[in-house]
Amino acid sequence: MAEFIAYLIAGIATGAIYALAAIGFTLVWQTSQTINFAQGEFVMLPAVLVLLAIKLFGAPVWLGALIGIAAFILIFGVGFKLTVVDPMIKHGVLPLAIATGAGSGSQNAIGIGVMGGMIAATVLGVFFVPLLYVIVAGTVQRWRKAPAAKPAEATIEAH
Repeated sequence: MAEFIAYLIAGIATGAIYALAAIGFTLVWQTSQTINFAQGEFVMLPAVLVLLAIKLFGAPVWLGALIGIAAFILIFGVGFKLTVVDPMIKHGVLPLAIATGAGSGSQNAIGIGVMGGMIAATVLGVFFVPLLYVIVAGTVQRWRKAPAAKPAEATIEAH
């Protein structure tokens, strides 16, 4: 019975990993209409980094998982920025917003986020800078017109 439970847990864990990889395939297909067979590397690299953290550093499983996942995010994030985002950002954010092909979902999100931020900052700046100027200028004028307070007269007590 114990062997059956061990196989059951191992099967559920393996199935969960396959389900995560399938979700990745679906996400890539829905965003770019291309199949990315490199999805397996995105599953295996963090797993290898977790095993390295556990075996080389003697970390417990939970800490090894945190170290491996953090290392993968750092490596993948820096690599993606250097190889994809930096070359495209030289041409402005519009190519990121309208990119197609593999990886275009993340490029579109970055481009639309940057463009939306620029548009929002411009709109807010156009309305709020003059408004704040009027408020500050009015406050300064009211302070200048206010009568100066009389200094309190010192009283000397005679003994």
